[in-house]
Formats: sequence, C-alpha cells, structure tokens
Amino acid sequence: MAGKHVLLRSEFATSRKRTVKITIQDLPLHAVDNVQVLEAIGKTYAVSSEVMYGMLWHNGQPTSIRNGDHYLYMAEDVAAAMPIVMTIAGFDAQIFKLPALTKCQRCGEVGHRSNDVKCLGRAPEAIAATVEPIRGGHHPLSNLYVCPEGCTLPDGQYDFPSAEHHYQFKYLHYHGKLKESYLVLEADIGLQARKIAHSVLPEEDVKPSWQESAVKEMLDTNILKYKSCSHAKDMLMGSKVVLAEVTSNAFWGSSLPPDLTVTTLSDYWPSKNNLGKILV
Repeated sequence: MAGKHVLLRSEFATSRKRTVKITIQDLPLHAVDNVQVLEAIGKTYAVSSEVMYGMLWHNGQPTSIRNGDHYLYMAEDVAAAMPIVMTIAGFDAQIFKLPALTKCQRCGEVGHRSNDVKCLGRAPEAIAATVEPIRGGHHPLSNLYVCPEGCTLPDGQYDFPSAEHHYQFKYLHYHGKLKESYLVLEADIGLQARKIAHSVLPEEDVKPSWQESAVKEMLDTNILKYKSCSHAKDMLMGSKVVLAEVTSNAFWGSSLPPDLTVTTLSDYWPSKNNLGKILV
C-alpha cells in the first residue's frame, strides 16, 4: 500500500520469551486487510508474527472460510496490556489475548489435564483393573507376536509366522496384488510384513469395501492363530475382561498410550479398538 510502512519479517520481535495468541475482532473483512491490522498494532506493540485470518472449524478441522477474526502472536509480557480497544482503519477493534487452554489428552476437553480427578473420561480403579493393554511383538495377543516355540498359522500350502503376516497377505490378495503378496512371506517379523504390504498398496489405493471386509479377515486370522498356538490361546483365555490394542491406528487400536488406555473409560478412547473387540 503506497505511502504506508509494512513490517517485514526481519522487523518482528525476535525475543525468545513465550508468545501468546492475540485475537482482533469487530473489523469488517471487506474493509480492513491484514496489512492494515499489522501496521496499526505494530506502531505501538512489538509483534512476533504476521497477521493471519481466523477460519471457521467443522468436525474438528479448520475450513477455508474466514470467521471474521484476525490474529497474530506477541511476547507474553507485551500482551499483558490486553484487552484493549484500538481504532484500525476507522473501526474500533477489540484486541485481546486468548486464555491458556489446556486440552486433556484423555477426554479432549479444555481446562484440565489428563491426570485431573475431575476428568469425566477418567476410569475408576475397579474398571482400570479390568483392562489389559496389548502392544508390541513380545505380547502373545499381539498380531506381531511370533511364538518362540515355533507355532505358525497354517493356511493352505503356506505357514505364516505371525497373525500380521497372514492378515497382510490376505490384504494384498483382496486388492489383486497376488505376486506382491508373496513378499510378505519373506518378512522376518510382523512389523516388516506390514511395512511391505503398505509400501505395495498405499492407503489412498485401498478399496472402500475393504474396511467392512477387514474385520472378518482379522477375525479369521485370529481364529487360525489361537487354534494353532496353545501358548497364545492360554494367554487369551486367562486375559482380563477388556483387551485394548494400544497403537495409534484409528481403526484397530485405542490411539492412547498404555497408561492412559488403562485409566480411561473406553467410551473416551479416540479410536475404535476393533482388534481388542475381536479378541474378546
């Protein structure tokens, strides 16, 4: 804009102090742009970022639709003067800093941490004691588990060293990757079998119908596993009431670390834990 000084990136405050988000409201988007906002605020306050537009959110994700706000960042001590009213391009703007909101990892709500006793997602000790987390190839109930006694999953002419090998083999067959599926048989461990399968067939190429079939295929795989391995079967029969696959997989796991999975009510787990449900 001719005749006006616009702050460059090099002119932003470079202090290592903690920054906070500053929101600017009550400015009509059609009449005031980010350059004007930055110029007006930058004359009085040291800012730590450019001015950006706030966006509407939908289903937990930001959209490309502006919500009418502007925002920027500045050092916490500079922001201590907020809230204020400032005239920008002839309009009185409300400028304030957002409160420090903490999002609970357990329930997703703000205002408390996951270890807070008031969290609605926190499981009572009696319920937490009934949950068994499954994670890693060392756990006999994990798909990655390879039995040290040499048990395999016999299916047709092949013996699969783990449930993961078997499931990924079927996953590739379902998608017509017949030749590539034999690469899974060569994998030394289940995690390697999974990586091979997903390098052959990336997620964006998965058929929409697979998710419905996946549960049945996983059930069949685990039935075969527990018929074939008495050690794993004994572990399953002696396991707790609730089994939880504690991985970040949104379909098969709980998407929480082991300690939070156990101490969080299952209705608050971010993911579906479908593998845990199959095993129960």
